[in-house]
Amino acid sequence: MISVVVVVLTQVASDLPVHLAESPDVHPYRAHGGGSEMSTKHVWLKALARPTPAIGALLVGGWLIIALLSHALAPYDPFHSMVPLMTPGAHGPDGSVFWLGTDSLGRDVLSRLIYGARTVVVVATVATLTAYAVGISTGLLAGYFRGRVDIALSFFANVILSFPVLVLYIVIIVALGASAANVVLAVTFGSAPAIFRIVRAITIDLRSRDFIASRYHAGRKHLANSARGDPA
Repeated sequence: MISVVVVVLTQVASDLPVHLAESPDVHPYRAHGGGSEMSTKHVWLKALARPTPAIGALLVGGWLIIALLSHALAPYDPFHSMVPLMTPGAHGPDGSVFWLGTDSLGRDVLSRLIYGARTVVVVATVATLTAYAVGISTGLLAGYFRGRVDIALSFFANVILSFPVLVLYIVIIVALGASAANVVLAVTFGSAPAIFRIVRAITIDLRSRDFIASRYHAGRKHLANSARGDPA
């Protein structure tokens, strides 16, 4: 199974630019009939040249810059109370400008938005990594062992996929409460099934390949020889 895991993880990693680019002509395995002709760097550059991944990279990069420079960009302390319920663009008693106004406690909304970017970046990263970890691990189990394990996991994934993702997010947050941990749980619950189906399909395909079968039989022969005390 180790061979299957390594190959599947490599396949998933190489397919990420393909899903970002949404085009088959940047597939590292289909292009030119093989995977050695196109480097990973070339695939990523070609994917980022398209509008959708370029806009996504710009948004993510913008949030990262805001999160890293929040101390310098925020005009006020996000926890300091000033004048409550100021409208956007209003001036304070000292002549300061509240570009997005203030909340009911007198805190500057723009400063709180800038400082909130740090939490957004951390939660989004953890949620994405968790969703991939759950999706890849369950997909490997279902695709390799098949049988009842595959039936149970596939049924659960198909049930989740039958609901709109935003509805699942809202239901989970309303039922469990608004917190960073529940946001991670909601994103994992809604995103992992799609990753599960991709990894499961790749694992089923690779499991039937000849090089996987040869490694499997070689491992069984080695174990049998070790049990009998024969040299490998």
